[in-house]
Amino acid sequence: MKPDGRHLSDQITDKAIFYIDRQKKAAPDKPFFLYYAPGATHAPHQVDRYWSDQYKGKFDKGWDAYRQEVFDRQKKLGVIPANAVLPDRNPDIKAWDKLTPDEQKLYARFFEVYAGYLTYTDFEIGRLVNHLKEIGQLDNTLIFISIGDNGASKEGTLNGDIDRDPWSKTFNEAENIAYNLANIDRIGTPSAAGGNYPLGWAQAANTPFKYWKQDANSEGGTHNPLIVYWPKGIKEKGGIRTQYGHVIDLLPTTLDLVGLKAPEEIRGIKQQPIEGTSLAYSIDDAKAPTRHTLQYYYIFGSRSIYDNGWKAELAYPNDFNFGKPTNRPFDENAWELYNLNDDPTERIDLAKKNPEKLAQLKAEYEEQAKSHHLYPYITWDDLFGGRLHHTYLPKEYVDRWQIDRQKAQSKDSK
Repeated sequence: MKPDGRHLSDQITDKAIFYIDRQKKAAPDKPFFLYYAPGATHAPHQVDRYWSDQYKGKFDKGWDAYRQEVFDRQKKLGVIPANAVLPDRNPDIKAWDKLTPDEQKLYARFFEVYAGYLTYTDFEIGRLVNHLKEIGQLDNTLIFISIGDNGASKEGTLNGDIDRDPWSKTFNEAENIAYNLANIDRIGTPSAAGGNYPLGWAQAANTPFKYWKQDANSEGGTHNPLIVYWPKGIKEKGGIRTQYGHVIDLLPTTLDLVGLKAPEEIRGIKQQPIEGTSLAYSIDDAKAPTRHTLQYYYIFGSRSIYDNGWKAELAYPNDFNFGKPTNRPFDENAWELYNLNDDPTERIDLAKKNPEKLAQLKAEYEEQAKSHHLYPYITWDDLFGGRLHHTYLPKEYVDRWQIDRQKAQSKDSK
């Protein structure tokens, strides 16, 4: 958000509308493709007070009560399985009723701004959708809305972030709270360069799952809703689908629905096969068996693999989010195992009870990691400590990575 009041979301919506109008004027019968990616609700959370003040007092009950309310509503709407159980509050997060009145006031304001930012973003998306309706294109436009950024953000630290560097080790918790309270009126303004809510709200925003963004091991870091809208091609309104899918499925689904084949060559260059599974099969059959049955996940050392409802996962410690140095050791044998069919919120670790299944999934992960060029891993130590974590990497990949890095450094120095 600029100091003059112009917001990125407003500007890109204007650009999107201009693009559509120009394309339809130049070639009225030619289909168009638009990738619309608002900055929201990625930090910094900046939005006019008109939007954030609509939520004054709405979150005074705190993140524990809000999380339970959301969970109950999800159950009622049927967007989570009936057998889902709400996990315990994540470690390191205080119960809302254990916070001081000043902390509650501060943290509630952070989430009021976030909610206003989300509402404003919904308004801008609505502007785009309404324009499609005004020009007679809405009913024949296939729209995918992917909600989320791989889980709610955990970069806001335990106390929230206005504009101090969350990576810094120069302030303690009491100093951070005092600074934020002194600057509470700046939350959500253009001057709040780092605005982000505290971790307690990250877990609440991730209901019903554990953990958050950057945790590829957890559903809380990988599981997002998807809305598919196309009145001319999808007759059912308001249907819910529970088949497993991944972001790589969006392209094959689009091609399938509009009746196109991916080109084998572009300008004489042979293209790699498109991965992913079309989800079109689920549109007319809500109970169709899942076709996307195997999927790996990885980011910054954390990893997991899903196979027909079973999931094996391994966390990688990165305590920087709590304003502390990374000092927890990484245990490459600390894999966990969950049956998401019975336990969709990952509460019951079956690793010790079913070691054979865990070994099978770990082997599948290794296979996926190698075939998709995940090696060598780049971990938090690589990015922020200057060290390569050797404990999990095959030696040939470590050697290759180090040689490539040395070549790059030599090239840069010349």
